[in-house]
Amino acid sequence: MHLPAHVWQSSIVGKAPSPWELFKSNPSIYLASKLYNHLSQQLSRRSVSPVRTICISDTHNTDVSALIPPGDILIHAGDLTHSGTPRELQATFDWLVSLPHEHKIVIAGNHDTYLQMDEGRLWARS
Repeated sequence: MHLPAHVWQSSIVGKAPSPWELFKSNPSIYLASKLYNHLSQQLSRRSVSPVRTICISDTHNTDVSALIPPGDILIHAGDLTHSGTPRELQATFDWLVSLPHEHKIVIAGNHDTYLQMDEGRLWARS
């Protein structure tokens, strides 16, 4: 994993980078490695069976539960809502929680504007 200067410099002086520094340097790789480590520990404790990953996207506040197959991990890859309001997001999060998948990963899409940083929200409203 490529680390920014401030992260690898801290490891050179004998201080290991904090989890926050690792996350900030590359959130995708950090989360993927944590998920991999967590799942590999779980698999070693039970009989080895495949992990079934289900990926959905662009649900735009639509309950598509009947179309989602069972699985271990559900990834929602963006556009949970139409306009990204807190009310829409809460309704979608409530729906996602109701699904039977043990692990859920949610990635905000361009319609999920409330989840953007403050600068992004100002841009989205103008």
